[in-house]
This record gives sequence, structure tokens and C-alpha cells, in this order.
Amino acid sequence: MYLYYIAFRIEPGYFSHDDPLAYSFLFNTRFICNYLSKKVRKHKIQLQNPFSKLCVSLDNREYLKESQTFHVIDSHLEVQCEEITKYRGMTSLIDRYEWYLSLLERGYRLAADTADTGIPFDTLKGIHDSFRNEGYKNEWLFKKIIVKEYGLTIYLKCYFTTFDFRLTLEAYNINQTILITTGVILRTLPDEVCFDKDFRKVEVRNNLLIIKDFLDLDTFVIRLDLLADGIFNLNDNRGYGNDVDYYLNKIIW
Repeated sequence: MYLYYIAFRIEPGYFSHDDPLAYSFLFNTRFICNYLSKKVRKHKIQLQNPFSKLCVSLDNREYLKESQTFHVIDSHLEVQCEEITKYRGMTSLIDRYEWYLSLLERGYRLAADTADTGIPFDTLKGIHDSFRNEGYKNEWLFKKIIVKEYGLTIYLKCYFTTFDFRLTLEAYNINQTILITTGVILRTLPDEVCFDKDFRKVEVRNNLLIIKDFLDLDTFVIRLDLLADGIFNLNDNRGYGNDVDYYLNKIIW
């Protein structure tokens, strides 16, 4: 099987249940795992069957665990209290990102050296270098839409960061020389389960730009006439609010 997922986790019991890091760590690191997983699939790395996921776990001792049931190779790292204390004191995001990457690389090395897993350390390290060279960013273009009737070129862009995920809109004139308006369509916690199903494709219907979810339902609706006049507008049809500030504040530090 091919390596399809890179995951980062904390072994249950490593942090006390009321430690803020027990909640924030997985969210803060998820944007990196998403980036790495997308990149690693392009390399078509063949692993020993039936494994398709490489996980790195923070733990109190170091060992390699393989689960054929869940198709996971799990590198457990012994992370000392001193390392966690240093991490808690990091105010630079780059320092945090580098610490995450260093732990992942320790996990890759453990998996590559401990058993005949087929884990190519140098290839995975190269993906880390690409992440660094791209400014530690996980961003991509979801859709580009040209609407000649309204003289618009519209970009729907995704920004997956350590603190949140955002789907944004940028509306330009047809020649893309003038930025008319911008806006945030969706903002969620930084985890795919919070946003992945909410936007899958886009339609232009009459004077509306419609974003559809995985069930082909109209999730977000935007009036193109108002957009052309420089007015960002949004009708959210999901049936629940997008007020996530309370949860976002719990992982921003």
C-alpha cells in the first residue's frame, strides 16, 4: 500500500486532562499534517502491506508500534518534561513549527531504523524542507471563477494555519487589475473534520455564486450583482452558526 497519511498525536495520559496543551496541540499541528499528507501522496511511497499511515506520538517512552487493523505505523517518542516546558515558553511561531518538524523527523527515523517498514526518511525530510521553503504555509486555490456577465474574476482560496482554517473570496475586475472586494466565507477550527464537507464545488446560477457541499446542497450563496458593486455578501445555509471565536481562543497562544 502507499503512504497516504502523516499524523501527529499525543498518547492518552501524557498530559493531564485539564492541561490546555492536551486540547490545543492537535489543532495547532493539524495544518502541518494536512500539508505533509497531501505532498507525500504525490511520491507514491510503497510501504509494507497493509500500512498506509505513519503516526508520530508524544509519549513517556520510545518504541515502534504497528497496527495492521488500522493500517498504522506509530512511532512513540519519549519527550522529556524539559522539552515541553521549553515549548510552552515559545513565543515565535517559527520556533514552534521547527519543534513540530523535529519531532516528526525523530518519528520518521525511528520508523525507518527500527523495522523493515519501507519508510524513506530522506524523502519525508525533503517534504519538510519544501514546507520551510514555502514559508511554513498551507494555502491553496479552491476555485477560480470568471463571470463575464458581471465583469468579475473570483478566487476562492483556502488558508489552513496553526490557529484556524479560512475559505476566502477575492473579487477582481475581469482583467484582474482591480481588487473590488474581499471577504471570509468560512472560518473554523484548524481540522479537516470542521470544514472538509462544507465546500466541494461551485456553480453560477442566475445572479448567484453558489458553493455546494458533499451532499450537493447549496451551502453558501453570494449575490454577484452586489459583489460587482464592491459589496461582499454571504448567505450561510448550513443551519448552524459560524461563531467559533470561543473555541479558537482556546488554541491561540
